[in-house]
Amino acid sequence: MNKQLLRQCWLPAFLLILFFSSESKSNTPGLKVFCKEKNGINYSIDPRIELWNVIMLVAGNPEINHVDLNYKLEIVNRFGKYNHHPVIQFIRKYGPQGKLFTSIDAPVWYMLSVTPDLNWRRDMSNPYEKEPLMDSLRLLVRKFSLETGFSHFFNENADFYDRSLSDLLFNREGDEKQRLLRYYGEKNSKTLKFNVILNFLGFGNFGPRLETAEGRELYAIIAPTGSYANLPTFSLAELDGLIWHEFGHAFANQLIEENMTAFNRCIQLWNPVRSQMASQAYHEWKVILWEYLVNAVMCRLAAERSGENYAELTYERNLLGNDWIYLPPLLSALREYESKRMEYPTLRSFMPVIVRSFQQITPEQIAFLQQKRDNMRRPDVANLPSLGDIYGKKNVLFIVSSKEENAPAHSSLIQKVKEHQKHFFPSAAFVTDTVATGMDLSRYHLFVIGTLQGNRLLQQVITQLPVVVKQTELVVGKKYSGDGYVFMSGWINPFNTQNTMVIYAAQDPEYLINFAQIPRGGTHFHLAKGVITLKAGNYIRRNSVWMCP
Repeated sequence: MNKQLLRQCWLPAFLLILFFSSESKSNTPGLKVFCKEKNGINYSIDPRIELWNVIMLVAGNPEINHVDLNYKLEIVNRFGKYNHHPVIQFIRKYGPQGKLFTSIDAPVWYMLSVTPDLNWRRDMSNPYEKEPLMDSLRLLVRKFSLETGFSHFFNENADFYDRSLSDLLFNREGDEKQRLLRYYGEKNSKTLKFNVILNFLGFGNFGPRLETAEGRELYAIIAPTGSYANLPTFSLAELDGLIWHEFGHAFANQLIEENMTAFNRCIQLWNPVRSQMASQAYHEWKVILWEYLVNAVMCRLAAERSGENYAELTYERNLLGNDWIYLPPLLSALREYESKRMEYPTLRSFMPVIVRSFQQITPEQIAFLQQKRDNMRRPDVANLPSLGDIYGKKNVLFIVSSKEENAPAHSSLIQKVKEHQKHFFPSAAFVTDTVATGMDLSRYHLFVIGTLQGNRLLQQVITQLPVVVKQTELVVGKKYSGDGYVFMSGWINPFNTQNTMVIYAAQDPEYLINFAQIPRGGTHFHLAKGVITLKAGNYIRRNSVWMCP
């Protein structure tokens, strides 16, 4: 037996001695359970995930999120003194060598492979149990938990955990588990356990899937996007997407693998996106296809629940901007699937059509899809003007509708706009949309106002914004049904990015008559009903694409 093998065999035994000596002296209370069920999904705080994050924070791992929580500071103050603990030294020694984990989500899989009291689970085949280093890590993690009183800390944070779960569940509507199962055509759901775990310190979101003696455990491990009043906040749109995406892998991955021989016939599609996918840690054609299918289904589930406009703005726009250029043909195929569910009762039965949707992509289509991605990334600017930035500018051009269906309201609006112009922009020009479309608009700062039906220029330029204004609904970060809305936004002049544009849009000119009375100015966009503000905020740039949060 060589010396290296001797060291590997000796280390777990040595650590076992350390553990039992610590365990005999411990007085560890039982861990409280923080779990709430809603619509077939269990939402919980998992002590295994929290313990691992505490260790990572003490070890100085940079993959701790940047969310401002007192909880994080409490961990630093309570556990920081253990930064020379054996488990910290062990991780610092073997972690950088890649001998523990080789992917960012591997620690999550690892911690879910042990019980809350950190023994190996016996209800599943465990790939880590026979690896000496991984068993040593488990024993050291348990030693850390016992010696630092982690269970006391976990139980003492009951109020924080309960409130975090309650806040998250307050806005959880709809049976997304059943929506997902129906779409994939999965009926044997009794053996599936859907679990969402709040990952307070985590950097990123993960979707482990475990095969156990009782069935499959599906997880969505979610990190907060911010905080308010010392509680974590989660984007509802991102949460829905995570649930559809992470749980969807349990079905999509298998469907891809069953058809890999056919998919490999179009492996040439990988080359145009190889570097972009690699930058997102997707290095295999099979893995890229997994992501394509779960992302596409996610988009279609969003459309089913909240409409096509919402799905396009919230999910498709971001994905296309992030170089998932083959998404449009895949979405077209899935629309066909939805219209022919009698013929294709399950997504598995439809997979030959999905394969063909990839195989039929030509070099000319690739160029078209790349151009579509580039268009989605416009305007390519670092900052956008706010609503109020146009005030004080010279060379402003007001552009109003030449005609509106509601003629009396249109006449009143024109009068109000002229009054506003004379008061704040006495030197500004004033034209109708029909005149403006024949002008060189690059010279001006634009003030465009009206309805999409009446103002042709407004109809043209608003398509660049990450919002939708329709007669029966608006999508401004989320869907607003009905009418009576006024949407106002700052943007760049699409004919000259050095100049500013503001738009004031409504479903009827009547809703715009009192536009000047609506408090506004400090943000990129403003949504009101009457003169009452519903939402105001700033656009964000994600994956080179401007999005409305």
